[in-house]
Amino acid sequence: MYLARLFNKDLCLPAYLRPLLALPPPRSRLVSGAEQLALLRYSRIISVGDRVTRDLVSADVYPWISIFDCVERRGRTQCPVLSGYRVLVVNNPRSTISREAINVLESAVGSGERVAIRVIGEEDLLALVSVLVAPIGVHVVYGLPGRAAVDVYVDEYHKRSVLHLLSLFESCD
Repeated sequence: MYLARLFNKDLCLPAYLRPLLALPPPRSRLVSGAEQLALLRYSRIISVGDRVTRDLVSADVYPWISIFDCVERRGRTQCPVLSGYRVLVVNNPRSTISREAINVLESAVGSGERVAIRVIGEEDLLALVSVLVAPIGVHVVYGLPGRAAVDVYVDEYHKRSVLHLLSLFESCD
């Protein structure tokens, strides 16, 4: 697995990067409402987050890969229901990108199957990994709490930006 070798330890989010990650990235777009989400119907999507996944499915848009933790705003919530998906479970602590999560996500992308990844811990930062491991042309859609969903069209610009951002993360020791 390429990324797990590149990042050979679990990565922890430094506090100074938190405000940056609360903003939508450059060259992304905010989408909200069933009509806007439905426009993604014929796109290959990786969804990150419980609400985003449920909203997509409610709009009859089924992600290729879905990543969720069954928690919204620090409270338990019902896990998204995705029939016909292979379900994987991965540990990924809060404010961390675990090597285990990187491996599982790379494997899911490589399988070509529809995959639901149930995270024990927190899934938020896995949107970054999704941009890195997704093929060019995939949409990574994740929630921006209290605002909308962010749609990142995966291209070389976003891959380079995320790789640089992850280089600023710290090793979790």
